[in-house]
Amino acid sequence: MNRVLVQQKGEPMTREAESANVIDLSTLLKPYKGKWVILSEDKSRVLYSADTMEDAIRESEKFRDHPILVRVPDENTAHLL
Repeated sequence: MNRVLVQQKGEPMTREAESANVIDLSTLLKPYKGKWVILSEDKSRVLYSADTMEDAIRESEKFRDHPILVRVPDENTAHLL
């Protein structure tokens, strides 16, 4: 399982992060601050975004693969999924 890291722009990725299969999603998620998003299983695309968790969950049921539901923080912070 990959860990996912969203870090502040311009912060260098640590050696530990690089060796732990960390994926930087900061660029992908930047337009979705404060939203609930559904990520593709491979974490390469945002499939859907919503203002509420309920709307995002309802939409996630339409996808056949295993989408990832996450709330994008309003501020730049690190998250491990």
